[in-house]
Amino acid sequence: MKKLDIAQILQVLANFGVIAGIVLLALEVRQNNDLLSIEIRANALSRVLGTTDIVLQNPEVIDLLGKQQESLTQTERDRLVLLGIRTLSGFENGYEDVRHGIREEDSLRRAVQSVWRRPRLNYGTPMAWGTFKDRADPAFVAWMEENVVNEKPN
Repeated sequence: MKKLDIAQILQVLANFGVIAGIVLLALEVRQNNDLLSIEIRANALSRVLGTTDIVLQNPEVIDLLGKQQESLTQTERDRLVLLGIRTLSGFENGYEDVRHGIREEDSLRRAVQSVWRRPRLNYGTPMAWGTFKDRADPAFVAWMEENVVNEKPN
């Protein structure tokens, strides 16, 4: 009978060990998810600040953003289109975050609409859209067309 009691005790201890292992694994997964969330937010902020830094470090870009499109030289137009492509690439990356459930769609929509609607500091996004959408993910293009480009004001 003593052998049976020892076997039962060992089995109970092994079960506790398995449960403790599962609890530790769950804590590690949660911690990793928290860190991933922090990293995603940091990357998104870095993208936004990177685009803003380009404009801040090159004040002539602010002047370009204020010019009428018809008065831009080809070089100026190309600069704004490239800035717009860079900005739209960040938007597309944000859209991928939405598709993977990492970011709220409403948050992205507000951010993109805010930049797109600006008469001056739109980072060339409306100018670049025609070029960018030809190479972008079709799902992102459809989302942009529905929520930003052809969006009807309330």
